[in-house]
Amino acid sequence: FIPDPGCTIFDIDGDSADLRIVTWESGCRQMQAYFSAKVKPYVEIAKEFYRDPSITKHHPSYKSMKALCHGSNYGGTGPGLSERIGLPVHDVERMQKWYFGMCPEIKVWQDDIRNQVRGRGWIENPFGYRMYFLDRYSEKMANEALAWTPQSSVGILINHALVQIDEQLPWCQL
Repeated sequence: FIPDPGCTIFDIDGDSADLRIVTWESGCRQMQAYFSAKVKPYVEIAKEFYRDPSITKHHPSYKSMKALCHGSNYGGTGPGLSERIGLPVHDVERMQKWYFGMCPEIKVWQDDIRNQVRGRGWIENPFGYRMYFLDRYSEKMANEALAWTPQSSVGILINHALVQIDEQLPWCQL
């Protein structure tokens, strides 16, 4: 996209926004510590898993670790993630076991979301919006529920920011 003359295009999405929601909704102490230290959590996780302090955001191991953790947060399985990130299923499952060992609160949060969907048929994000599930319970439905809270929350935060920009900076074209 090329902006009109005199205009600039910007992206208002937050750094690790979905992960921040997962972190605070789950109460994951390890992720909270990474954010408090102002480091990139998936970089730090890759460094720990591979025992390589030289890993950065540009390292190939970072990309696969980020995809694995992000997918795992949303209920991804070994076979499903294996295809996406190009690692054997047994490696993905071993990495997931290690990841959830480091971040057990995320697994507890996932189980809680699944139980809410199974039991009452809806979940609620931090803003009080609800997602209702009317079909028979399935793992696909559970994964949609796991993704909905962080993704809907980030969308709401972005919309709030855009409203503030629109109200306070009327010369901006949104």
